Formats: sequence, structure tokens, C-alpha cells
Amino acid sequence: MQTSLRRIAEKSVLQKEHRFQNLLMLINIRFLYWCWKKLNKRSAPGIDRMTAWQFGENLESNIAKLVESIKGGWYRAKLILRRCIPKPGGKIRPLGIPATSDK
Repeated sequence: MQTSLRRIAEKSVLQKEHRFQNLLMLINIRFLYWCWKKLNKRSAPGIDRMTAWQFGENLESNIAKLVESIKGGWYRAKLILRRCIPKPGGKIRPLGIPATSDK
């Protein structure tokens, strides 16, 4: 993890009331590769039906496009896939599953 992100994490613990601004500028290719390594590759695909394995087939290109869209200011998260799972007692629990690129 980048030093600047580590400092932000420490500050967020010490100063809970502080509001950070413009954190998207800290995102870069190296950081997204780190996030990719941490991602659960067996997680459910989102609205675009792309699995983590499919996203990983063109990982360099996908991450480069993601960084370009974030830095360019035109990144928009995809819609969330809504699924409901049953709970005990007949109730349901709604789940929101993001697209792989948004995870």
C-alpha cells in the first residue's frame, strides 16, 4: 500500500470527524493491482455478468482503462445487481452485488 494511503488510514483512525476530499487522485495502476490481489476471485459477478477470472484475462488493459477513467473524471460505477436471499422466519435479506471492476 502507498505511504500516502497508509497516512490517510492512520489519520482516519485518530481523527474520526475529519472528512477527506479528492481521494480518487491517489488511485494508480500499482494500487489497483494490489486491490486485485486482495479481491475474492470466487465472488459473484455483478450486473455485467463478468467474473473475476474473465476480468483477469485482460487484467493489464482493464486496470489501465479503469485508471484512465478515474483520472479523467468520467468514471461511473455500474449498476448494482440486486438479489434477495431467504432468512430464518420467512424474511428476506437484500444483497447488492457490484460489477467486478467496481469491487
